[in-house]
Amino acid sequence: MKTRGTESTPSEELLREAQRRTESILASVTDTHIVFDHQWHYTYVNDAAVRAIGRARDQIIGRTLWELYPDIVGTEIERQYRRAMEERVAVAFEFHYLTLDSWWDNRFNPVPEGLAVFATNITERKRAETERAQLAAIVRSSDDAIIAETLDGIILSWNQGAARMYGYTAEEIVGCPISRLIPSDHPDELSGILQRLARGEHLHHYETARVRKDGRQIDVSLTISPIRDASGNISGASIIARDTTERNRVEAATRQSQQQLRALSAHLQTIREEERTRIARAIHDELGQVLTGLKMELSLLEESWSESTPRDARTLDEGAFQRMRSLIDSSIRTVRTIATELRPMMLDNLGLSAAIEWQAEEFSKRSGIPCEVSLPEDEMSLDRHTSTALFRILQESLTNIVRHARASRVSIHLSNENHMTVLHVQDDGVGIPAHLIAGPVSFGLLSMKERALLLGGTVDVTSGPGAGTTIVARVPHAMREDEEIQP
Repeated sequence: MKTRGTESTPSEELLREAQRRTESILASVTDTHIVFDHQWHYTYVNDAAVRAIGRARDQIIGRTLWELYPDIVGTEIERQYRRAMEERVAVAFEFHYLTLDSWWDNRFNPVPEGLAVFATNITERKRAETERAQLAAIVRSSDDAIIAETLDGIILSWNQGAARMYGYTAEEIVGCPISRLIPSDHPDELSGILQRLARGEHLHHYETARVRKDGRQIDVSLTISPIRDASGNISGASIIARDTTERNRVEAATRQSQQQLRALSAHLQTIREEERTRIARAIHDELGQVLTGLKMELSLLEESWSESTPRDARTLDEGAFQRMRSLIDSSIRTVRTIATELRPMMLDNLGLSAAIEWQAEEFSKRSGIPCEVSLPEDEMSLDRHTSTALFRILQESLTNIVRHARASRVSIHLSNENHMTVLHVQDDGVGIPAHLIAGPVSFGLLSMKERALLLGGTVDVTSGPGAGTTIVARVPHAMREDEEIQP
């Protein structure tokens, strides 16, 4: 027979069952639930609270709040805890727990046994809010125009950069079609952009023009990206626009200045080559003829003097004639050398191949470095400007080899490749450091590149320490003889 004291009434059983269900529900929820007694001891923590605190349940129950979190003493959360406990009022607020490095939405509710705490981790939401605030600040302060539009081209947002660039305030333009900014001579541009966006394409540095509120047209560089909704569907587009009007003006002026400088350089080179040719011909023809005539007159004088003057009456040393003849021969050789260095006559008379062969022989005689030459079987039909440019590039290359390369062998190769005349000059010397190849003080290399560039060609220099140097000049092949480089 059961005694009354050990029996449970139906109402007590129902109460315990309800309590078990409540605890089961609280244990399974993702929010943190904690109960303190009036002395701040933990009397209950659910599973979410155990995970958040980071200790075993038996290391939490019975401890005080201040034992587990001594760093909250004197902070706003301590004041809120005490207010809820002492004043017996419900309190709700957000707080950053430094110990947990996380944000929490706290709700403190007084209960008969003490204080019940419900807390939700809102760290991710706070981070998202911070990122949105930072992004909004960037958008507001950006000098670039940042615009959002629908897939139909209706403007949804408009930052201060856009207001400055286009002259419209956000109140004036939001809700209007983006086509208001597009010049009338770009009729199909918007539809093309919207079609590409609908396919998910991104447009990077799209160069075009736009019209300001005052009617002035400006150059812009656009970066356009599709905007996707939560389901991943494309719902609109973001546009970042930069005014490139001034940059384009400066670049155009720079290009024009470069073209003018190159035209001037071409003109000066033409004048210089013509002057060299004129001086070379004058020296060769006039001074050479004078010296040759002088030599002939000297021979006649010597012969006449020998025949008409008795040997015992000769007061002029016969050796003087020989010395004069040697001086005249030396002068004739010097005149020929100067004329040839100014401009080899064979370059005009026999062509580039003959001039290259002669230059290679002269180089080997002066430097003692063997020079291998490979030329086309048939003489190439090149105009005077092309032949001159390639010959001067060869001369500059060989000069650099003598001065700097310390080479033991040089090869020269002239050929036709894909409608280009190509000149290879290679040595096995010490090479050229990379910083000198691209450096502004390498005037010889710059001169070679500029000569080729004026003819629409290029000069490539390949080198390295101990690897020798290869210079490859490429110029368009066989301009017409009647064409002139216009200054």
